[in-house]
Amino acid sequence: REMELPEALDALRDGTLVYPNRAPFTTLLKTLRDKGVAIGREVPCGDLGLSKTLARSLGFGLLPRRVALDGGYGLAALSPELPLFEDQIHLLYRADLPKTRAFRLLRNAVMEQADRM
Repeated sequence: REMELPEALDALRDGTLVYPNRAPFTTLLKTLRDKGVAIGREVPCGDLGLSKTLARSLGFGLLPRRVALDGGYGLAALSPELPLFEDQIHLLYRADLPKTRAFRLLRNAVMEQADRM
């Protein structure tokens, strides 16, 4: 359930926050610190999936919404008043590879998903 900001800040101060140890997560963590948000314990992690699993068992996590809500882990946004970042998906490809049918199907699927977000 979402919490009011004071309740969310108290929970973070007393809890454990798991986060992938890379940008934009470290940037968001710095933003929280700069705003005076105290966090009881921080657990950096190298993997999104592991961060999600640990967040569920340890307390809180900094995760993209699509990752947090995937798979029925019971995770939810803590408070709508806390800072967030917009998730972005980039499709990169080697320009020297031929434009095969498989490439076009993949590109179109990614673009359709992006339009839905």
